Amino acid sequence: MHPDTVSFLMAVLIKGHNDGEDVEPLHGLRHVHATTLLLAAVPVHVVAARLGHADPGSR
Repeated sequence: MHPDTVSFLMAVLIKGHNDGEDVEPLHGLRHVHATTLLLAAVPVHVVAARLGHADPGSR
């Protein structure tokens, strides 16, 4: 399956449940995941690695 297909389907599903509000579902989930890990006291370098960053300061 092409990655754009997943992004498109997620957007359609979420838009249908948010009264047509346009959102960036997958990118938002990435931020929620990172924030949740940091709030759980997971070290920054571990969160960065999990997100695919070489160093904790990169975006």
